[in-house]
Amino acid sequence: MNHQHTSILNIIEERASKIPDDHGISFLNNSGEVTESYTIGSLVEKSHQLSLHFQKFNPKGKRFLLLYNQGLDFVIAFLGVLFSRGIAVTAYPPRNKKHIPRINSIINDCDPVALLTSNNLSKKIDKWLDNQIGNDKPIIATNDLNLESSGDWKPKSYSSQDIAFLQYTSGSTSDPKGVMISHA
Repeated sequence: MNHQHTSILNIIEERASKIPDDHGISFLNNSGEVTESYTIGSLVEKSHQLSLHFQKFNPKGKRFLLLYNQGLDFVIAFLGVLFSRGIAVTAYPPRNKKHIPRINSIINDCDPVALLTSNNLSKKIDKWLDNQIGNDKPIIATNDLNLESSGDWKPKSYSSQDIAFLQYTSGSTSDPKGVMISHA
């Protein structure tokens, strides 16, 4: 591998271009059986497709709130945001009404351009957030999008100083605080 990469994204893209059929990622069930799996080439292709979809938000430096259960949908959305030069903000989806204040605090603090989730959570999240906080941000079920080929994808360089994602504290003793994680 070339050691002049500035970001894990560049390393992932290089690996996908050289050995696209190599194993990329798998998720296991509680019994240790593979439930979902992608090659590195498929993972990068799907992430690039999603990144191209995000261009309508002029994403560089903008925040996207990711509300997913564990799984490949989260990984693809996370990488898609990073490939678009956006900033991923990760949080667990609210499981009940008592979790809404934490999500509300995160939304107010980071001011995302969109909330990303999966189709099995989008209606529930929309209802909870609309009833509790009057959410006006678009909620996008990324696995429902009809994504085009990423043939228009152009490799980007990512500065090690750019913010990649925000990780929020639990908020158990006060409002959640965001920690900035760079591409370094």
